[in-house]
Amino acid sequence: MQAPGGPVCGADATPHKRTCTDPSIGNASRMGKQVSVYVRDEDADVWARAERYAKARRMPVSGLIMAALEAYLADADDDR
Repeated sequence: MQAPGGPVCGADATPHKRTCTDPSIGNASRMGKQVSVYVRDEDADVWARAERYAKARRMPVSGLIMAALEAYLADADDDR
């Protein structure tokens, strides 16, 4: 699946694994490290919501994940 200018995601052999590459980042020399995100079957609805949220805002899912991680880690740092 691909949103305009957004990531290209495909289901791998296992239904709960998503591998995404993001062409909106630029050429391969500028791209960050490519990672795979494993989504448990019971979390598939959350993943689908995240994809819809990102698509509605014309952002890559990777950007949404990074924003969520930054917010989570900032909150975690406040708890120390």
